[in-house]
Amino acid sequence: MQVEDRIEREIVIDAPIEHVWSLITESEHFGTWFADSGAEIDLRPGGAMSLSWEEHGTVRASVERVERPRLFSYRWANARDVDPVEGHSTLWSSCSPPRVPAPASEWSRAASQAWTPPTTIAGGRSKTTPRAGRLSCAT
Repeated sequence: MQVEDRIEREIVIDAPIEHVWSLITESEHFGTWFADSGAEIDLRPGGAMSLSWEEHGTVRASVERVERPRLFSYRWANARDVDPVEGHSTLWSSCSPPRVPAPASEWSRAASQAWTPPTTIAGGRSKTTPRAGRLSCAT
């Protein structure tokens, strides 16, 4: 029996989706919350990325999928000075739920009833969720 090498995490952030999209796709933001010494992102499928850390150096990455503002997926190499290829890299994807017609106060309840993705952006709290019954955004 083969065990799937996968981690899924649901994170809810109480912010407009456009603001969250900026934070996860623009170099000036991404390079502060994930890669502590900066990042470069060519935001298109196949676009090059580089992620830098003071302690660990710089690694290469490549953009896999971009579906503004709902899906951003990239693959980053597991070592410096190598290309991010399958088998020697980590694939990261962020999905946001589709808009649900509901008053703002009912957004969370309506969204969770309509669709719960493996990574939801909306509220400060995070929790690990089981895979069963979830729609996957993996490429």
